Parts: sequence; C-alpha cells; structure tokens
Amino acid sequence: MSKLALYIDGIKAELFEDETITITQTIRNIRKLDTVFSNFSQDFTLPASSKKNQAIFKRYENINVIGGYDNRVKHSASLTINGALFKKGYIQINKVNLKNNKADSYSVRFVGGLSNLKSKLKENKLTALTVLDTEANSFSLSASSVKSLLKRDSAFTSTEVPNGFDLLASLITTEGGVFYHSTVHANDTPNAHYNGATDNGLYYKNIKPSIRLNAIIRAIETTYGIEFSNDFFKNDSIPEMNRLFMYLNKEKGEIKSSDETDSYLQSNYIFRNWSDSSGVNADSSTWSLAEGDNGIIYALPNPFPDFLSRAEVRITPEDTSLEYQVRIYKLDTGESLIDEWRTGEYTLNFGGDSLTGRIGFACGIEGDNNISLDIEYFINGVDNNFTLSGSAQSLEDIPYSIANNLPDMSVIDFLKGLFTLFNLVAYEDNEGVIVVEPLTDYLSAGTDIDISRYVDESSYSVDGSYQYSGVRLEYKESKDKNSLLLRNFQGKPYGAYLYSAVNIDTGGSEFSIKTPFTLLRYRKLTDNLDGSGTDIQIGEVVDENNNPITTSPIIYYPQKVDITFSYRTSVSTSEEFTGVNIPSNNLELYSADSDKTLTFGVEEDSYTRSRGFTGTLWDRYYNRFVSPLFNLRSRLINIDAFLPTTVILTATLRDRFVIKGIPYRINSIKTNLQTGKSSLELLTDSVFQNEEFSVATIGDAPVITILGSNPDTVNASGISYIDSGATATDTEDGALSVTTIQDLTDISSVGTYYVRYKAVDSDNNITIATRTVIVEDTTNPVIFTWAYDVKTSSTVRIDYSIEDSGSGLNKVVFQYKKAVDSDWITAKVTSFGDTKVNQTSEITYKGLDSSTSYDFRCLAYDSVLNETISSTVTQTTL
Repeated sequence: MSKLALYIDGIKAELFEDETITITQTIRNIRKLDTVFSNFSQDFTLPASSKKNQAIFKRYENINVIGGYDNRVKHSASLTINGALFKKGYIQINKVNLKNNKADSYSVRFVGGLSNLKSKLKENKLTALTVLDTEANSFSLSASSVKSLLKRDSAFTSTEVPNGFDLLASLITTEGGVFYHSTVHANDTPNAHYNGATDNGLYYKNIKPSIRLNAIIRAIETTYGIEFSNDFFKNDSIPEMNRLFMYLNKEKGEIKSSDETDSYLQSNYIFRNWSDSSGVNADSSTWSLAEGDNGIIYALPNPFPDFLSRAEVRITPEDTSLEYQVRIYKLDTGESLIDEWRTGEYTLNFGGDSLTGRIGFACGIEGDNNISLDIEYFINGVDNNFTLSGSAQSLEDIPYSIANNLPDMSVIDFLKGLFTLFNLVAYEDNEGVIVVEPLTDYLSAGTDIDISRYVDESSYSVDGSYQYSGVRLEYKESKDKNSLLLRNFQGKPYGAYLYSAVNIDTGGSEFSIKTPFTLLRYRKLTDNLDGSGTDIQIGEVVDENNNPITTSPIIYYPQKVDITFSYRTSVSTSEEFTGVNIPSNNLELYSADSDKTLTFGVEEDSYTRSRGFTGTLWDRYYNRFVSPLFNLRSRLINIDAFLPTTVILTATLRDRFVIKGIPYRINSIKTNLQTGKSSLELLTDSVFQNEEFSVATIGDAPVITILGSNPDTVNASGISYIDSGATATDTEDGALSVTTIQDLTDISSVGTYYVRYKAVDSDNNITIATRTVIVEDTTNPVIFTWAYDVKTSSTVRIDYSIEDSGSGLNKVVFQYKKAVDSDWITAKVTSFGDTKVNQTSEITYKGLDSSTSYDFRCLAYDSVLNETISSTVTQTTL
C-alpha cells in the first residue's frame, strides 16, 4: 500500500484513512478531441475535523471568518507517493458537507495545471494585448511607413532584429481588380506595372500590416503572467511557427489608425431639437455636440423636416497645394452623393432628395495638411440659419495600434486555434512552465514500458477501435473571390483535407477539425499584353464584385522577393518599388527548398503551379495520430493492471505500454493511488501499418528462427546493441536470407525495444518475426556530497553533488522538517528528463524560524526510480 500525501499551498493536508484517491489521466483522448487544457481531474474528500485542514480552508463554511479562504481562485496543490512528487495541479472546494451543523468534510477537486490557464485568460479578447503597442512595433500611417513594412524580412530572428521585427506587410490588398499591363496605363487604376507618366499602382492605404504570431504568444505571457516553453512557440529554429504571420484585417477596406477614424474628421456632431414644419427657423442654440462613429460629421434630425431645402459645404485647406478627398454620403445605405479629390478652397451645394435620411460628411487628406470644414444649412430658402464647423487632422502623426486591429476573438480561442492547426498538446511542468509541443513530437519522445506481468488477465475487453467514418480537416472558409473560384472548381474548401471511409460502414462520425483561421488563395499576375508571367503574387481581400470584405484571421508566410511594381503613394503620385514581401501559404517559395505548407491537404501552388508541397499539416501533425484509427488491425483494449509505484511515478502519457510484445498507445489511465490498480484504455499503435504483411496462400510460409535470447534483457549503456541475428528456412526453397526491417542500436535509455526480421519465399509468402529487447537499469544514483555550508537567522544553505552512471538522473527531491517533527516537507523538486549524468550545486532553504533545529535531506532518482536517500543534516538557525 503506497503512502500518499497532499499539499495545498505548501501545507500538508490530512486525508481520510479509508479515502480512495483515483486519478484519471489523458492528454488527447480519441473520444474527446478537445482534451487540450487539462490532463487530469479528480474529486475526493478531506476530513473537516482536522485542524490542519481547517487552517488550510480557514473554516470555509463560516462566512463570518475575516480573510477567509478564497475559492474564486485555484490554489496550488501537489500529490506525492512515498515522498516522491506524483502530480502538481490546483485545488478548489466543491462543497462543505455538514452534520449536526458542524463541518464534516471538504469535497475538493484536484485538476491539472492547465485548468488554471483558462481561469486566467477567461473570455478576454486579443485586443487586451496592449503590450504589443510598443515603440518598437509602432508606425504612423503614411506611404513611407507602409513601404518600410513591405521591405521587412520575415526571416529575421528576435536576436538579429530586437526592435520591430514582429510587424511587416505583404502584397495583400483590400482593393480588387489588380492587374499588370506593361503598355496601357491610366490614372488611379490598380495596374501593378510602373509608368512614370501615370499615377497608377497598388495604393498604400489598401495594404495593411501583419503581426508575427509568436509576438502574440509573448504578449499573452506578459499580460497574464504565464510562461510557455520554447519547444514550439517562441523558437527561432522552428520556422513554420516563427515565420507565421497574421494579417490585421479587423475591419474591411482601407487601413485605419489607432482611433479607427480612417482619414475622416475628428470632430463629430449630432443635430437635434428641430422646430415644427411651419417654416420657423431652427434655433441653433438648442443643438448639441455628441460623439459620433467612424470619425464622421453626420446630420440626424428626427423626424427629418420637410423645410430643409439645401446645404452648403465650404472646405479650406491649410496647404492649398495638397490634395484632399471630399465625400458626402447616406449613412444608412452607403450611397455616395459626392466623392471627389480636390486642391485649394472648395465650396459645394446639395439639396432635394439627397437631404432625406442621415447624411455623412467626410474629408480625407494627404500629407501634412489640416482642413477646416463649415456646413451651412438653408431652411425654406432663408440663408444663414446656422453654421457648424469641424477640422480634419493629418494622419501622418497618428500611430497605428496593433491591439485595436487584432481580430475580434478571445485569447483562449486564439490558442485553441493554434493547438488545432498543429495538433499541439500542452501540460504544466513542475516549474509551472506550460510545455507546448506537437502531439507527434510528444509521442515520439516516449518509451516502451512492458507491463505484461502486471496485467490482470482474468477480465478484460477487446473492442473495435473508436471508429470514425472519415476525416475532415479544414480552415474557416474565406469568402474572397479567388478562394471561392477555386472552391467552385474543385468542389472542396481551399486547404482542406477530406477522407471518407467509403468502403467501411463504421456508423461513426467524422474526425472533424476546423480552425478559426483562414487561408487566402493567392493570385500570380500575368502581363495582360501578351500573357507572359510576372513574379508578382498578391492576395485580394474582396468579394466577386471587388468590394472589400472582412474575413476570419488570415495566416500566411511572407516571402521576400526581388520584384518591381508600381506603388501609389497618393491619388496623384506613384513610384517604382523593388524588393517586397509577397504572401504565400508555403514555408518557402519552391518545394525543393521545403515542402512544408499551411494547407491540410495537397493543393496546387499559385506561384509555381505545382503540387510539390506535400508536407501538409495532415501529413506532418495528424497522420501518425489518426491513421491507426482506420487500420484493420486497430483495437481498443480495456484492461486492469496492478502497476508498481515505480511505473506509476515514471510513466507518462507519451509512453507506450507493451503487453506480450504488442505496443499500445495510452488513451487514458485511471489509477487507484493506494493500491496501484489501474484501469487502462489502450489503443493499438500503427506499428503494423507500414509492415509488408501477407497471408501465405501457396505452399508453406517461411519459418524464422531467432538466435540467442528472446526476450533479451540487457543493462542500459552507451554501447550499441549486439544482435545475434536470425535464420530462415522454407519447405519448398530451403534456406532463405533474412532481412532486418527494424534495427536497434541505442540502448542507453530504459525501455522495451524490438528487432524485426522478414523472410520471403519464391511464392511471395512473407513471414515477420520479432525479438523483444528489455533495457533495464539496476544502478542507484550516488550522492557524493550533502553537507551544511552556511546558515543565518532564517536560511540554511547546503552543498550537494550527485551522479548516476546508468540511465541518468530523473529528479532530485529536497526535503526538510523541524527536528521535533516526523513528517518531511518537500521544498523543491529538480527534474532532469533522464539526461543528466551528474549535478553539483547548492540548495538554499529560506523562511525558516530562527533559533530552531531543522533536519535536511535529499532523495535522488534515476529514470526507473532507483532511489538513493542522503544522510540527514541537522542545523539550528541563528
């Protein structure tokens, strides 16, 4: 029977002697694909009669206790088995059970660390990440600043470019109808070919910035006080994540400044309190100022009077040489009444039917200019009834806000989107860091643990695997015109991977994943003169009628290319621009450099017109996990096993359990921590998937004889495994050659491994045989030094030196207690991941009582939990 201990906020709680504590663990359950943010959860009860428990929970049942236990937050907790840390997580009270008006027990829930992440993030939006609006990432909206973003290289690392490397722009435009014609030009047209005599090209206000996704991850850490590991996030050496950007298209149309006013007036008026329609002039003193939307001046009399005959708008620019835009339109319909570009002073009149409904007045400006605008209304032909004035300031001085332009989505949905995209798993390590890595990497780092001798064979079930009828992996579909055109052509959403088990009636649902992000289908321009190709690739965030649209968050890879195109810096000026980012859904422009792509399924690349980008998200991140579910030999095993403490403490959900030579992936483990009895749900792994397997149908199949021991037990070492080999004979063919189809070289890590052999006879009958190799470690760690160094009134420092000559140190547990007490308290657990051979350092115990005698010790464990306990050091603080 194992000895359990529960610590809450560092204080050891008392347990019921007969309380059964069972922990259920799962990291990615095939029955629940959304098991991302908590790898275990369990309820149990604690005695309320215990003074220790009353101190921990501060008599939670009594609402009159001042400074009582705060159950609104999750409190840190840890569970140990025989003094060794088993799990860290969080505790919350479910309820307090009372008998005869006295607290009898505390019902609590012990959950995995990532459940606290959800509590911290709540439903907060990405727009709360104002830390992104730093001086390094800021720019003022102008043609020159957008140009500088277009020239930035996405391959920069955080070390090479410490300032502003997280923001850039690519040729993604909110203007439709972009084309390339090398000879025919006209002013104000989106012709990407430069002609010095004509003002045409891609207008800078239609090109919005993009933000590196890793920058958003870092902003989440800073804002909410959490830390992600760099196994996948924040890692410059993982380009598929580090070079991934998101296009900032929160609102359709042209780029907007930080206060979202676009190039419109900063003063906003609303008109009220009209007199009756008898022709009496309105009293302008009764009209009030109010905040408006979208930076416009608008008229909103209600009801609108019949006697407003016309209005006159007078515009006076400070710099008469610069152009400005005047737009008057109906707010309810968007219908433009006047939309012109002018220079100098300008007066315009409008009236009649155009004055019905709400009317908006907008003024756009270029360059460093200020505009004053007077609106004078005429009632029943009588002049000078009232005049309202406003002014428009230059957007050259208005900084762009990244936070305000992030998508309207919650932080938790953003993270879930990334987890879905790359099939990531997350768990909290013993230091509180949230480890994030692809499921494929997580599983590949596991070891095989043979539990055959612990299995209860008296009762178990072999189910058909949890069958799905097919696979559907897709993005939230974009409604841009190029993506819709392709969808209509190929009959499926762009970037999706679809598989249907058409020959198998599983009766199940689809394995369906949809990310909240979207991909654009990009378009490579050709010369309209003769159809020859160019190197200019663009994205168009417009519908089939070339109108701007809003989209789900667009992700992509910017590619820096040496192309030349026409860049429109204003409505009347253009310049030739060389060297710019173009958008792509592939990590590299050419599949020969990298075949990695953001699409789930293979798509024709718009830039190269090839289907060579086969490194799809399905192939890299999902295939290894999902394919076994469709394997004919796939099974779901429900079985009980009495696992020893060493296995309970060392096994992780990345490992495979081996039963009679067959490896199984762990779908879930439900363990009684006192008895070690575990209910296991195991899924056959894809070990057979790629084997050349055939049933003999002609004559006799070959017979393989494995030489030497099988299973073969060896001690962990740094030398290669020496295989004794195998021979094969066949009734018809005699002696046959044997091919090793799975070899084994490295036996430095404890686990169960396999060597597989294959023999084929002349009738093409195939036989496969397997040798099981069990790598053990029987060498305990050695503690060379464990000695008092220095003490003060409240601290004691101890030096230590520990080595392991076997499979490597797994962890060291540092403990202390008052000399008069019997229970040891764990001060720190240092984990080494089974790779550390030796460790020499010091440990400082702080916050001790002065003039008090304390005992100190450490426990060292190797990868199979061979244990060494140090001598006890006793010191009295000053």
